[in-house]
Amino acid sequence: LFRSGPIADLRFEGGERLDDGRTRFGAPEGPRALVGGPLELVAASNGAPAGVLLDGDSALQVDEIGPWGPADPFTLELTLTIPEGLRDGVLVHRTGGTDVGYFGFDLCLVDGYLRARQVRFWPGNAAAVVSEERVPTGRPVRLVFAQDGTGWAEGMKLWVDGEAGQEELVDSLTKPPGIGGKGLSVGARFRGVGIAGGVVHRLRRWDRCLDAFGVGRALDQAHGLGDGGLLRDDARAAAARHLAHRAERLTGLRRALAGARKALLQATMPVLEVPVMAEAPWAEP
Repeated sequence: LFRSGPIADLRFEGGERLDDGRTRFGAPEGPRALVGGPLELVAASNGAPAGVLLDGDSALQVDEIGPWGPADPFTLELTLTIPEGLRDGVLVHRTGGTDVGYFGFDLCLVDGYLRARQVRFWPGNAAAVVSEERVPTGRPVRLVFAQDGTGWAEGMKLWVDGEAGQEELVDSLTKPPGIGGKGLSVGARFRGVGIAGGVVHRLRRWDRCLDAFGVGRALDQAHGLGDGGLLRDDARAAAARHLAHRAERLTGLRRALAGARKALLQATMPVLEVPVMAEAPWAEP
């Protein structure tokens, strides 16, 4: 279960300067981001790490870091500073459409709360959860989203600075959102509200759904504590090694299950659907 680290770990300091003036972070053929144009790099200051300054209109594009479908187990960690007073905006997304109806995966700030969605159309065919507490602003904050690949809201989890907690908004996804690809956009979306003045410090992705144990371990490692914290106890370390051994034997079964879930969702694609207007149980801002 803990045999490998993230498949992507982008920190926005250093990087490779390219001939076109942009700076590349990450491997040339693997997960990577190019920073330039309207987006600027900012140095570490006042205890905050270096990062990319967002303008709310131009997204930071990260390539080859997906996929992001509802049947794909993954964990995404985003460390960023949200400007004080900002309560709404798109954090990351892999979506199509416009403001009248985005579809795909997104992680947004809504009235100060963290919301994660897998959307065919909103809210009638979607799975979504929202954090129990508002996201802190004005300082670096670590946000984590994990999904188990079932396509159900029950399998979607949120952490804000290591504190777990979410509520289900809707749980009615019956079709894949209909957008593929492995890229990810950070901080802005077409005809959407972005995170103007925010700074992205770090982005990590695992190709599996971490639980609270794994997220806590990742937090320890991010702060240079190695396997401290949750793994200080020898008994817990032994349990982790045991789980790692079992996970190695179960890899094939997990892949088969993920394939079956994708096949089930794809089988619904030819089924015609008629979106029907209904009163939402909440007020949209």
